[in-house]
Order: sequence, then structure tokens, then C-alpha cells
Amino acid sequence: MRLFGTSGIRGQFGKKITPELALNLGKAIGVFGAKKVTVGKDTRVTGNLLSSALISGLMSVGCGVTDFNTSPTPVLSFGTRKLGTDVGIMITASHNPADYNGFKLWDSDGMAFSQEKERMIEEILVSGLPQELDWKTVSSDLESYDVAAGLHRGGAVLFFIRWEDKCV
Repeated sequence: MRLFGTSGIRGQFGKKITPELALNLGKAIGVFGAKKVTVGKDTRVTGNLLSSALISGLMSVGCGVTDFNTSPTPVLSFGTRKLGTDVGIMITASHNPADYNGFKLWDSDGMAFSQEKERMIEEILVSGLPQELDWKTVSSDLESYDVAAGLHRGGAVLFFIRWEDKCV
């Protein structure tokens, strides 16, 4: 299986990109070792569906989630670093047609995942997902921010300044 391309996982919705893939990617990120993850999405029609499935997968294996909802990719990258989360996941297909979507993964330093880490995630997706879940390990840690509303009000800088107290 070769999921990752030059900039994450991208493909046509309903074919390569499915809610099942999003759910399993979330689980794989948790198996990979992430404890806290930031998630964002662009404005594509399939973004909400994929985000819900991804967050469900993450939380099902114990990951806490900070959901940026609709946000620009650079804001998710910056927020991942600023908040000190283990992984950031942006649901986007960038310049591809509207029926495409995908997942771009960020390290805790706000940089894109290395090819080595992408390979590790693919290996987990193929062979290492938990088949049974334990209610005792499910996370209830979900913070949700309306980043886009803050950006529209010119509040992007204030949005991250308010988090300064949490990041120190």
C-alpha cells in the first residue's frame, strides 16, 4: 500500500479518501504514540465528514484533540508548534479538484512529517491497528476553536496570544 505522496495523503473522495481511511488514520496516529493532536480542515464539502471520522479514530485510542475546525494550513502548522501537540493533521487536498481531499501531517515542531514517519504510519495502517477498543482508554479530551471566525475578525494574533498561558 502506498498512501503518502509528495505532500501527505490525497485522492478522490469515495475512492482513495474515505471515512474509513480517516478513522483508521486517527487510530494509527495514536498507535504511533501521539497523545495530543491538532486537527484542521479546509472548506471542502467532505471536510466535516472526514474530520469527524478522524477525530473519532484519534479519541478511540486515547488521543486528546484540539480541533481548529476550518482554518488555513499555515495556522494549523503554527498552532501545532505553539500548543506543543505531538501531531497536527490538516484535512485538505490543496490545489486538487473539489472531489478530492486528503490529510497532511505535521510534527510537533510545525514541520511536515518526514518520509520515514509517513512510512511508519503506513505500516501501522497495514498491520497494527487495534481491532477491539477498551472504554477505559478512550479520550474525552476534545477542545474546539472557531479559528476561521477569529481570522475573519482579525483575531488570529489574539487567538494565539490567549494560548500563551497554556504554552508556557
